[in-house]
Amino acid sequence: MKKILLLSLVIGFCSLSFGIWESIGPYGGYLRKMAVAPSNQDIIYASANGNPSPIVKSTDGGASWNRTTSVNSYIYSMAVDPTNPDIVYAGGYMQVYKSSNGGTSWISYSVSNYYIYGLAVHPTSPLTVYAAGRVYTGSVYVMGFFKSTNGGSSWTNTYLSDSNGVAYSMTLDPSNPDNIYVGGYYYANSTFHPSVYKSTNAGTNFTEASTGIASSSYYVYALAVHPTTSNTIYAGTYYGGIYRTTNGGSSWSLASPASYRYLYDMSTTIVRPNHVYVSADTCIYRSTNSGSTWSTLNSGLNGKYNYSIHARSDLVSQVYTCNNSGFYVSTNAGASWSASNNGMTINGITGFSSPHTNPATIYTSFEDVGVFKTADNGSDWTMLPTPLSCGDICAFAFNNTNPNTVYALEGLG
Repeated sequence: MKKILLLSLVIGFCSLSFGIWESIGPYGGYLRKMAVAPSNQDIIYASANGNPSPIVKSTDGGASWNRTTSVNSYIYSMAVDPTNPDIVYAGGYMQVYKSSNGGTSWISYSVSNYYIYGLAVHPTSPLTVYAAGRVYTGSVYVMGFFKSTNGGSSWTNTYLSDSNGVAYSMTLDPSNPDNIYVGGYYYANSTFHPSVYKSTNAGTNFTEASTGIASSSYYVYALAVHPTTSNTIYAGTYYGGIYRTTNGGSSWSLASPASYRYLYDMSTTIVRPNHVYVSADTCIYRSTNSGSTWSTLNSGLNGKYNYSIHARSDLVSQVYTCNNSGFYVSTNAGASWSASNNGMTINGITGFSSPHTNPATIYTSFEDVGVFKTADNGSDWTMLPTPLSCGDICAFAFNNTNPNTVYALEGLG
C-alpha cells in the first residue's frame, strides 16, 4: 500500500510540473528582413534579429503570425520562389538557407563569402537564384555576385570590384529579369565609392554604372527598377539621399534631399508604377511621380530600423514594412500604418512585474523597443513613453500605497 501511495504522489508531482502556458503578449519583435510570396502575397516570411534567427510566417497578409523554426545565423536577406510559396531562401553568414516546406525546416548551402545581403529568384526560371554580398579574392574581400542554377545547391561567384567592399543590395528589372543591378561600395584611395553594377545577360558580365552618385553617400543600400520603364532605376544610399537614373544607369542624379539617410530597402509596384517606397531609419519615404518629388510618411509607425518594404502588386494601396517593433501594414499607400503582430512571440522580455494590489495590471519591457502595459491580464496592451537612454528596463517596482507610482531600473544606466 505504501508503494502505491508513493507512486501516486510521484505521478501527481510530475503532472504539476508540466503546466500549460499561454502567451498573452505583448506581441511583436525585432524583424530584420521579410519576403512576400509573389504567387500569393498574403504569405509573408520574416526573420528576427538574432543568432539563431527565429523565422515567423503569416498566411493572411500579416493579420496573424506563427513561429516556424529558427535558422542558425543572422538573416540579412530573404526571397520566395515565384511559383511555389513554400520554397523560401534566406541569406546569412557564409550560407544560403532554403526551406521547401513553408519554413518548417531548412537546409544550408555554403557560399564563399562573409554575408549574403541580397537575394532574388528569377521570375520565370525559379531554379535560378541570385545573391549579392561579399566574396574573398584571396587577398581582399570585395563586392560579390553569386548565381545558382539548381535551386541553391551550388553557386558560382563574380568579383564586381578589385578593392575592399561589400554588395548590400540587388534588384531585377521586372520588364527584363536578365537585367540585374547590384549596389554597395568599394573603398579605394582613402575614399568610399558608392557603386552600382549592371548586368544585361543574367549575371554573366557586369559593368559599373555609378556615375553621378556622390562619394559622401558612402553605400548604395537599396535598389528598385520602375515596373514598366526599364531605364528608370532608383538607388537609396546610406548617407546621401535617393538617386535616380533615367538612362539605365549611364548617369545618376540626386532625386531627394541629401538629408534622407539610412535608406534600407525600396519597392515599386505594377498597379501604381509611378509609386516608389523607401524604408528608412524611422520613417517611410514615398514618391508618386517616379522619383521627382518625395514625402515623409510615419503616421502610426512606431520603432526604428525599417529594414524591409513591399508594395503589393495585387492590391492597389497595400504596403508592408517591418522594424524593431514588428510588422506594419498600410492600406492607404503608406499615408498611415498599423501594427499587425498577433501571435508574433519573438521579442526579448527584459523585465516584467505587477503591483500586488492589482495583479491584472502588468508592466513589461521589450528589448530595444520599450515598455508596455496591460490592465486586463494581457487582453490589451499599450506601449508607454519609455525613458530609455542607456539600455532597457530590467525591473519594475511599485509604491505600496499608490500603485500608479512606478519605479523602473534601467539595465545600463
